[in-house]
Amino acid sequence: MADLQGIAVFLRTSNVDDAGTDDHMYVGLIGRGGGREFPLATDSDEDFEHQPGGDPEVFRLGTIWEAIAAGKKPHQSEPGGHNDPGRFPLDMDLVDYVYLRKQGERSKDGDEGYALQDVVVILYGYASPHRRYFYTFITSLKPAMWLANENGHICYLREAKGG
Repeated sequence: MADLQGIAVFLRTSNVDDAGTDDHMYVGLIGRGGGREFPLATDSDEDFEHQPGGDPEVFRLGTIWEAIAAGKKPHQSEPGGHNDPGRFPLDMDLVDYVYLRKQGERSKDGDEGYALQDVVVILYGYASPHRRYFYTFITSLKPAMWLANENGHICYLREAKGG
């Protein structure tokens, strides 16, 4: 058993027109041991926008024991905060699915679509080397995956074997 202690999210927005959104985004974990969603929103108005050079937005939740790119800490995500993955007992070995979800409103006018280029989620246990990687990469033939009322709001990630 390896209790989840931290989550790193690398989220890259496509560079197509109107790709970004100000809507809420969540990373979720589901498995035989339960599950939970974690919001990625911060105090910044610049979340989920295409970054110059194609750099991903990096979100750090809870305890991450390796040096990764400095990133935003979503609301209450610091160790001990209300959004800290370590506060909710979840065996990361029993996680079967990891997903990215965009929250839209129930009206077409209230939903701002989001064009996902790629996302990587790393789950962290107590200590190195216990971690799991989940990802999706959109091919150059289909340069973006749209998350919106018209397209669906959830993208399930695949696990990198041997990560």
